[in-house]
Amino acid sequence: MLGCGLARMKDGAVMTVYSTPTGYYSTPGTTWIAGRVTKDGGKTWSPEGVIARHPDCQPSHPSVLTTRDGEIHGFYLGFKKAKWKDGNPTLENQSDLWTTRSSDNGTTWSEPQMIYSGYTGASNGAIETRDGHLIVPYSHYVSDPGRLVSQTSVSTDGGKTWSLSNDIDIGGAGDHEGALEPCVIELKDGRVWMLIRTTRKVFWESFSIDGGKTWSAAKATTIDANSSPGHLTRLADGRIALVWNRAQTKRTELHLALSADEGKTWTPSLNVAQGTPGGATYPFAIEIDAGELWIGYHNVPKGWNFPRARHLRVSVSAFVENVAQ
Repeated sequence: MLGCGLARMKDGAVMTVYSTPTGYYSTPGTTWIAGRVTKDGGKTWSPEGVIARHPDCQPSHPSVLTTRDGEIHGFYLGFKKAKWKDGNPTLENQSDLWTTRSSDNGTTWSEPQMIYSGYTGASNGAIETRDGHLIVPYSHYVSDPGRLVSQTSVSTDGGKTWSLSNDIDIGGAGDHEGALEPCVIELKDGRVWMLIRTTRKVFWESFSIDGGKTWSAAKATTIDANSSPGHLTRLADGRIALVWNRAQTKRTELHLALSADEGKTWTPSLNVAQGTPGGATYPFAIEIDAGELWIGYHNVPKGWNFPRARHLRVSVSAFVENVAQ
């Protein structure tokens, strides 16, 4: 299963989304986006429900968001082919970004809608801002030299129509170089903060003052990170939680830290998930109930075509006590 997105539904249940039964590199049409629901805190889960199928690609790497009106939005890749030549992505290189939504608590889903055409390698969550913007962050390939730049797709009408932001480009050359797999969160002052995966041993960051439509030039942060994406979420008490792979642990451990000053400083981090063999990476974090953080992540002991989605729960108060010791 590829994908570890989580969302709290309007009836209080929790939905997880994933692609199944394999990863990207199978015959087109043989994987699909699926979901399960738990109403008892993860003790039991509903039978698998199909969210989206495509005959001509491999739907994969989904995330999910419940908006304030109770609508559930899913986002995922439509992977077709990854092919480079002479240091650049070819015209065959294709992994579009799609969305679908449900207004009846996941019983039925809308016809899938493409919101970005090109090549993106991961769907790393989405947010709804206070003024109702839906912001989906991702990265995509550009050429000369071939590299990744970050971008957002933004909807101001509940997901009916979408527009693209400017590219966030930090340079680089290579199929895993540049500004990769960002995540976003709205800050208390109304800005949207983007935290970007790089190969430079730290996250880079960018800011938007217009709800994700345009972004500032990216700069390096002081948050050490392996070349893997992180994920940010807002807690009920106002703090921000960050889950990520620190530089020194690579993808063998997931760390959690909290910030009470909008990401300027952080608590010491603690290892909350260790995946051996296969690592623990590509996290998705959400506070389901006040003080209880749920984290989804990938474990890949048999490679990326046979990934496993895993979940864990973290008590915020217990985390704080352990950090203080």
